[in-house]
Amino acid sequence: MARKRLTREQQKAQTRKRLIESTRKVITRRGYHDTTVEEIAEEAGYSRGAVYSNFESKEDLFFAGFDEVLEKWESDLRQIIGTEEDPLKQAYEGGKIFDDVFGENLEWFVAFSEFCGHVAKMPKLRKKVAARLAGMNQVGGEIIEAYSEELGLPLPAPAEQVSAGSQSLSVGFALRKLMDPEAFPIELHQSMQVNYFAGVLALGREMKASKSDSGDDSD
Repeated sequence: MARKRLTREQQKAQTRKRLIESTRKVITRRGYHDTTVEEIAEEAGYSRGAVYSNFESKEDLFFAGFDEVLEKWESDLRQIIGTEEDPLKQAYEGGKIFDDVFGENLEWFVAFSEFCGHVAKMPKLRKKVAARLAGMNQVGGEIIEAYSEELGLPLPAPAEQVSAGSQSLSVGFALRKLMDPEAFPIELHQSMQVNYFAGVLALGREMKASKSDSGDDSD
């Protein structure tokens, strides 16, 4: 049976997918700065022109790859929410997800850190990175807010800020793990996340008790 010919849109989607995959492979192997568009094109089996007909720049390619990483992180995180009810167990498993998606392939995290340094003095690109990180805060914040309401506990800070604190722990852990992998096993990161959210829950209980003692039972 003859293979069905791809439409133009399908061909374009396939080309973009292969270029994104190649970008992640080459950048994790060589680092962001040392990677060239020509190397990405060669890895994917395309010409340099094929890259620029689908992406504006190397930065644009990197963002596309980073978006795929974030989509996997969100998908895996939401899957835990649907199967695990205990918020501290979720925190434990969530720590593993971050390591699986970002930390297991340390070269990718190195490339991301390198990219952040690259765009730090480029306002337009810096804002694009910030928007994606804010999106991570929002996803985590939605989950945290839902648990706050379910448990009837107030939060010590806005949900997205609590989420940002958790993710900042993860980023700091990943940086330390880069320098000394044996001293920073995945289990340590998971314990850090559990302790962080145990503290959030404890503060919520104190706030609720204080409100109750003052006679203010309003929501």
